[in-house]
Amino acid sequence: MNNIYVREALSPNDLLKIRNNYEGLVWQNGTATSGSPDKINLQAITNNPSYLEIDKLIVDRFFEDSELYYIVLFKEITRTIISKMDVGGKYGIHTDDPELGHYSTTTFLSDPSEYEGGELCLKVDSEVKKFKLPAGYSVTYLTGTPHCVAPVVKGTRLVAINWITSAYSDILDREFAGDIERIYDITMEDNTVCDTFEESTNSLGYLVSELRSKYKRRHL
Repeated sequence: MNNIYVREALSPNDLLKIRNNYEGLVWQNGTATSGSPDKINLQAITNNPSYLEIDKLIVDRFFEDSELYYIVLFKEITRTIISKMDVGGKYGIHTDDPELGHYSTTTFLSDPSEYEGGELCLKVDSEVKKFKLPAGYSVTYLTGTPHCVAPVVKGTRLVAINWITSAYSDILDREFAGDIERIYDITMEDNTVCDTFEESTNSLGYLVSELRSKYKRRHL
């Protein structure tokens, strides 16, 4: 992943469904999830139908993303935080609580033309990378990455935020397991029928399947 994974997570139709639910959202001060004095935003409360429909759509799309699965090997995805920043909104430099998961994800719901400022800034390998992606695009990064949101100077910035917990706590184990999953999915496309136990247990598909099972059992 090279520490960052960017992709189009939501289709135009998904974005339309999300925007059709905006009016039903109820907002509260963002300090409900963080007491930082350097955080100025609003967050959608999570107990109404509009929020629940948006949350389900976003989380479902993450689970359907095979490339994301190969990278993070998700065990759990948190409920979505829907964050709204009007002019003056910002979030100072911080790192996310490690208890939230192994990966943090921001999905942009506003198009860059709808606001000025509001870049997501990540400190990666001694370099600050800035993200202001088209609506529907997500950026996923390691949860311990220092980051901030630059002040919004015009318009309104809407994003969705999720955290992902991997089935593998060690990043090297995660990378190896992801490679196994890729190979497994490729070998499962081979529909060759074996007539004997010997042929079956020596086939590439069987050997990869056994390797996958053993590695999973090791990390139960």
